[in-house]
Amino acid sequence: MLTKALEINSQSLDDNALFIRSDVEFHRVLAEIPGNPIFMAIHVALLDWLIAARPSVPDRELHEHNNVSINSIL
Repeated sequence: MLTKALEINSQSLDDNALFIRSDVEFHRVLAEIPGNPIFMAIHVALLDWLIAARPSVPDRELHEHNNVSINSIL
């Protein structure tokens, strides 16, 4: 599931709005992996704030960060 979320994230690099949605989905899947409901509660609680505070970092750089994250997990 995480690999699929990253694949969709990668395919969204040319569309900023779609990239943001796919990035949020990637992090939602990541928060679900441990099976700890507290992680999901924190993800949901911070979601709007995180989107508004999203740094002015190029999507490709954020995508590379996601690649590093998934490589560390898998």
